[in-house]
Amino acid sequence: MKSSDLISLKNCKAVHGPCRSSQRTASWTAVAVTPLSPVRGTAPSLRLHTVLRLSKAASPLCSAAAVQDAGARATPRTVQRFSRSTIRGFTLIELLVVIAIIAVLAGLLLPALSRAKSATQSAACLSNLKQLQLGYLLYVDDNHDMLPPNRAVADGSGARNLPGSWVVGNAKRDTNTANLEAGVIFPHVGGTGVYRCPADRSTVTGSSALRRVRSYSLEGWLNSSMDAKGLQWVPETYPWQQLKLSTLRVPPPSGVFGFIDEHEQSIDAGLFILEQPHRITSDEWTDFWISLPADRHNRGANLSFLDGHVEHWKWKASKIYRGFGVLAKSDLMDQRRLQEVMPHNAVRPNPDGTWPKEP
Repeated sequence: MKSSDLISLKNCKAVHGPCRSSQRTASWTAVAVTPLSPVRGTAPSLRLHTVLRLSKAASPLCSAAAVQDAGARATPRTVQRFSRSTIRGFTLIELLVVIAIIAVLAGLLLPALSRAKSATQSAACLSNLKQLQLGYLLYVDDNHDMLPPNRAVADGSGARNLPGSWVVGNAKRDTNTANLEAGVIFPHVGGTGVYRCPADRSTVTGSSALRRVRSYSLEGWLNSSMDAKGLQWVPETYPWQQLKLSTLRVPPPSGVFGFIDEHEQSIDAGLFILEQPHRITSDEWTDFWISLPADRHNRGANLSFLDGHVEHWKWKASKIYRGFGVLAKSDLMDQRRLQEVMPHNAVRPNPDGTWPKEP
């Protein structure tokens, strides 16, 4: 018997008797056998291929043809194998559509990620300023209400702070944190990392691989002196120079800024210099940016105030450094706004003995 043949079944009548419609069910077994792979030295064996039960309802007579048909239906399904020719790849149009969708999603997500990063850096910058301002106020408390000194002298074409100031050196030239640690408020601050804004990418002059260690400057009307860049004053002879925190009246400490995020091309010594507004003085420098604030935080800068709080200020115009002492034009409103948070009340007369205008 061939291996593909079905084993013939006995006549239904001989085995089960005549089929009767009164019987509810009856079943027969069709067995298909195929040879197993022969093993050397042994005869081929048979294995059970399929057992199929046929329902009597399929046919009133259980003929051999029905059995053969059932056996044929019991033949195992062939597993379809995919050849390389049956697998279809992307068409050029489909690939371009996918690339276009990715580009659109990137265009939507990248600005949001950039804004999130900027907001995180601004928050860290505000935290730095708050810690610096706290150290400043601790110094005041330990020194009988005296404000930390801020003494600047010439340093080539720029300026640097002298020892005994809140910070020492020149931010553009300092290659390490030694001048930060030499400042009089450092023992109250306790860490050098808070002197630099996390968004400040500027590097030390002459070393493009070395990041600067300081991004902040201190308001120039708070116990400062200057002898550089064509400017010269000492606090004892300038009417609006404040030596003590308690002398701040207009505005009070909560309305006077202390530290500010200064533009990377403007910063050098520890002073942020800005002249009094027109209503206080008629000085020719009133409408000029002597020092320039930064705008690295979404076209804004961060400031601390002498009561300890910090603020983020959004500028109306971008801050582009054009040199020392440049007339404010498109950003004049920003300059005037900053002038309003400086100390305006005079604490001593002018050198000629006259008192300046009352604010």
